Parts: sequence; C-alpha cells; structure tokens
Amino acid sequence: MTLPTAFDVTSFYLYGSNTTPSNFANEALAATPGGGTILVDVGDYMNSQTGPGRFANASQFELIDHFFSTANFYAENG
Repeated sequence: MTLPTAFDVTSFYLYGSNTTPSNFANEALAATPGGGTILVDVGDYMNSQTGPGRFANASQFELIDHFFSTANFYAENG
C-alpha cells in the first residue's frame, strides 16, 4: 500500500473520493459533503526512512537513554 498524496487527501476532503469530478460546474458538488476515510498502513506511515517515524527516535531522548543504560543502573544501585 502506498501513502496518500496531497492530491488524494485534498480530493477526499473536497469530493469524498480520490478523483476529481469531470464537471466542476455540477451543482450536485455543492450539495455533496466531502470527507471520507483513507486507510493507511501503520508500517508504511511510520517507516523510519520515509515516514514521520524518522523524527522520533527514542534514543535521542536523554531520559530514555539513561533508563536503558546498564552502566547507570549498576552505578546508582550497586
């Protein structure tokens, strides 16, 4: 599964589908509510190379790094 593009999200928001209507002058578009659901695979979304998961690395936080550090555990509890 591929992630939705900005075009896909905008089309779902405005027209309720991933394609744009062929006739923008159609009055039925004004009466039809937009919105819809886009299902996204969590693995694709949180990919550490292309997704937002690349910005959230637990080892970048000192608290997490300190918690998992065995040297600190033995030094404080030894």
